[in-house]
Amino acid sequence: METSHIFNITEIPRSSYRPLNLEFYGGDITSVFSDVLLTSAFQGNFYPTPNTILGRINERFGIHFSNLPENATRLGDRLFDFGSPTTSSYKRLWVLEISQLGNREGRSTDLYKSIKSLEKLNEVIDYLGVKSISIPLLGTGAQGLSIEESAMSLISVVIKWAQNSSSLETVRVFAYNLQAAAKLNQLIDTFFGHEQKQPSSTSVELLKASKQELKEKIGGFHEQLRHNLDEVSNLLDSPNPSVKSIAVAGRNLAETCSENLLNIWFPEEDASELNLNERIQMIQDKIRKEKSWMLSYFRLLQSSGNIGAHSSRQVLDLVDATAIVIAVLRIAEYTSDHIKNYLN
Repeated sequence: METSHIFNITEIPRSSYRPLNLEFYGGDITSVFSDVLLTSAFQGNFYPTPNTILGRINERFGIHFSNLPENATRLGDRLFDFGSPTTSSYKRLWVLEISQLGNREGRSTDLYKSIKSLEKLNEVIDYLGVKSISIPLLGTGAQGLSIEESAMSLISVVIKWAQNSSSLETVRVFAYNLQAAAKLNQLIDTFFGHEQKQPSSTSVELLKASKQELKEKIGGFHEQLRHNLDEVSNLLDSPNPSVKSIAVAGRNLAETCSENLLNIWFPEEDASELNLNERIQMIQDKIRKEKSWMLSYFRLLQSSGNIGAHSSRQVLDLVDATAIVIAVLRIAEYTSDHIKNYLN
């Protein structure tokens, strides 16, 4: 089963209630539970096409929406509520009809209007007692909306919900992969005023050197680490890399490496049930006896990943990115050697 990783959290203040958490994820939307999963489809077309949310739901849970069920509730002009069956991903599935299949002319305007219509849902949200909603970047698949258009429309909708809904506590927005997440992260920082500082030529060159070392060595690391390393490498290849996304990808690698080391040294423990801090605490004595400085690399990836996942006033720059990549390299080397020795 695919997983997802949180890469940004923003609090939207509201006068009468505690702040609404706006969380951003990269990966599989069905891997995190929310009261409502809200997705989109072409008008009248609920077929579970592969690589769509409806397709993923059908793949995981065997639920098929090829035809609109008789018991579906219409919440708005284009929004339907499939209230059951409840799954481990959601209690209710809401599907927004975006536009007619094949109707390309004026589609962007139609998509925008459809997403904006969600602003009026606050009464329904409160009536049903909805506390959390998961939403993909609506309209960015076959419907053709750009990440920027979808993200800005959704953020506008969520701000309206925050202002008018008393029950809603958390909205989770999902990008389909880490590259889309990196682009989304930049948009979030710009929208909420957390832009990165202009990098110096020295910091650019330092990052370039660490990026080159990663490219040269990535093929020699154990395959269990390759996915996380590819994520870091792909982010570094983007024209204007998001340091926050690099930090989150680095933390993801630290989680994978700590889990592997824990499985080697403490096979009786279920590493998947522990968070990164708990894993580091369990393996730190072993690491100290071998290479004590390796703990600093783990802690660096842990702390920078925490900063990267929150829209705080603390900004990560290219010097931080270089330190993250170096920590990624050293931890990957250390863990890869232990995995190979263990398997031999």
